[in-house]
Amino acid sequence: MTTAAEIIRSLYQQASGAANAAVASDAFYNICFIKNSEGITDIYGDIKKFIRKYLESVDDRQFGYDSVNPGKVMDCVSLVPADQQIKLYQFLRKSLLQFHFDKEWHHFERALYHNKKTVLTSRPFWYLRVPMLIRYAYYRSITSYKYLVFLVLGFLATEYLLLAPNPGAWWPTLFDVKYQDISSNFWLNHFENIMLSLLEIDNDFKITPLCAWGFVILVLGKSIKIVFIVKYVIDTLYKKVHIDE
Repeated sequence: MTTAAEIIRSLYQQASGAANAAVASDAFYNICFIKNSEGITDIYGDIKKFIRKYLESVDDRQFGYDSVNPGKVMDCVSLVPADQQIKLYQFLRKSLLQFHFDKEWHHFERALYHNKKTVLTSRPFWYLRVPMLIRYAYYRSITSYKYLVFLVLGFLATEYLLLAPNPGAWWPTLFDVKYQDISSNFWLNHFENIMLSLLEIDNDFKITPLCAWGFVILVLGKSIKIVFIVKYVIDTLYKKVHIDE
């Protein structure tokens, strides 16, 4: 009787000696599911090979109407834990761009963000979740204008509250804020000055940190804004170049 180990070994040989990418991708696909059924967990590399060979096989057909089968890819990727799925979807995204299948990526976005949310909520301490939360918010924003608007509004609301006058003893005064007089209403003027600052429009609005926490928050906020804008422009141009090609 043929054992699972012998079948897997035979499939590896089939993949290495395959006449075309389609045969190799089928072999790696079967390897992944057989390993999973046998409780073998080291299938991350096999899934990457399947993805690569599968996209090669779709590209080789060159019939114009051939497209990626999202269900087949996601079924295979789902065999590993969420943190590995994230890496595989990131690899898939790069591979789709290389094979000029970038328009197919929208099929997989929801699965990627679902796994990021799963990993994010599994972190035991809030400070371990912050870096992934920032990346999650960023990648949501570059794929959907709706999330981009939410992110900008969230940034505005945070800055509005942090720079507001000291509401009481429970919240220390972090900044000394000097305003440019635009409106007679204080809170409206407060908002308008923040908008000018966010858009980097020259004005008399000035923020001076009064303590170490104020300094850290101010530097962190400025850094996030700069990095976000620069990376957003680069990623948008990168996507456009690949689409135009």
